[in-house]
Amino acid sequence: MCALAQRYINDRHNEIKNNNKRVLIYCRESRDDNMENYERIETQRDLLLGYCSKKGYNNIVKVIMHDNMTGTDFQRLDEIKNMIRRGEVDTILMKDSSRLGRNQYEALGFVQFIEEYGVELEFYERKYDAELFPLEAYFHERRVRDDSEKIRATIKGKMEKGDFLVRAHYGYKKEGNKLIVDENTAWVVKKIFNLYKEGYGYRAIATMLTEEGIPTPSAYRNNPNRPQASTWIAQHVNRIINNEVYTGTMVSGKTQKVSYKSKKTKRKPESEWIRIENHHEAIIDKETFEICKRIREKKSDFAPKTKKPALLSGFMECGRCGTAMYMIRKKGRLDAFVCGKYFKEGKIKPHIEDRGCTTHRVRESDINNVIKKHIENMLENPDYRQYFNSKLKDTREKKESQSHILMKLENNLGKFKGQYEQVYNDKLDGKIPEFIFEKKSKELENNINILQKQIEEIKNRINNLDKLESNIDKIDVAMKNIRENGLSKEAVELLINKIIVYDEYEIPEEAKTLYNIDDIMFSEIYHKGGIIIDMKYNVQHVMSNRWL
Repeated sequence: MCALAQRYINDRHNEIKNNNKRVLIYCRESRDDNMENYERIETQRDLLLGYCSKKGYNNIVKVIMHDNMTGTDFQRLDEIKNMIRRGEVDTILMKDSSRLGRNQYEALGFVQFIEEYGVELEFYERKYDAELFPLEAYFHERRVRDDSEKIRATIKGKMEKGDFLVRAHYGYKKEGNKLIVDENTAWVVKKIFNLYKEGYGYRAIATMLTEEGIPTPSAYRNNPNRPQASTWIAQHVNRIINNEVYTGTMVSGKTQKVSYKSKKTKRKPESEWIRIENHHEAIIDKETFEICKRIREKKSDFAPKTKKPALLSGFMECGRCGTAMYMIRKKGRLDAFVCGKYFKEGKIKPHIEDRGCTTHRVRESDINNVIKKHIENMLENPDYRQYFNSKLKDTREKKESQSHILMKLENNLGKFKGQYEQVYNDKLDGKIPEFIFEKKSKELENNINILQKQIEEIKNRINNLDKLESNIDKIDVAMKNIRENGLSKEAVELLINKIIVYDEYEIPEEAKTLYNIDDIMFSEIYHKGGIIIDMKYNVQHVMSNRWL
């Protein structure tokens, strides 16, 4: 066969192969420092569609477009993962590697995932290189970190100049970067401070404002022209009473992000806050603010200095309204949990929409005994052992995946070290001049340092997975200790998601399926009330109030 004929056959084979290849196009566009798009996401899509047409990719299974979405959040790729698991994708096409994301750990994990399913990764701008990709992922993440530091410095500079960068507090409106008194709501702020000076508490003030039909801060902010009456709670009043902004003082920079990868924030020490006196017109004079501050401090003096910890605090939930339940400790009465909405707003008030709740009171000793008994029963349940065996298997699979990534990085490190040694020998043998050696050696040293840091991070993750594997063994020990010594906070956190408390006629029909409740027990809880213990495995515990 002549070369021309063979070439024609090969081209035809590739054409047929490309026609059958199931291609998923992925586009992502985020914002730059000025909050402007680098390009329209539609431009990116059209570019990739044109690329597919040129390459003969006619079987495009889906085009996913994530506009104005950060590259550090990888939950956005869950849809793609599910399609891959169902065997619906052969190739993922992106404009470049930065579109995948700007979190090195997550990017490497995603690439490892698609490799396990035999899915290809293809870029418009250049061919995907598995060996260089870890370095690219590192640089993409480094760019996000650098941008975050620049933005943080810019914002701090604006705060120090007195620019007001957040939305206006209740009682004010924002004009440019300045705060102006809003006469429509400033009188409410003055009313709250005056009532507090007269001796009314947060909850009492909230009730008065609600009954007068005064819109809450959020209701007014959402529609300042025609705000709807809504329910005030003690927390609304608390925020206003404790806010120094009403004295004309701007206090900013109280919090900062834990990491550029996370939306979580942490509170900074007060010494690091930015405070500017006489920044804007005051609604409350400083004397009134100080009087209210002394009242708050005096009230706190009567609060107990030490409290016996409640093992189930943070786990109890009201079945009617879904709010967290509070622990109430009163002299002469048994300690008990009550609905948080009831605690803040009182009993249900039919004439005010969504106001209050019922107590849903359950004694701490009763619920502790139920939990202890349930966990003792779990020890005899074969589902318990099956569940933790599954968790152990999952942890070990993650360790294996991280070890695979570590091996790749260490192989790349070995290659770079070998290249460095070769360049050094070439310089000694006079094969390359000094300036080329300096350039290449500096480049290689930089790459080696980057890989060494990456390897250290992966090793730390593997160590954390080792600890998780150890924690699964701790669960066994904790559960057995409960039988001998009673409940512990550690055991509760390891085993329980939440505990839901229902009064009579509250439990919804869908709870039967959600928590696997049989008809008899559902009827018991519906007519008498009861609890559901939502465990961190597939066996739930349900009990009627008849047994509490």
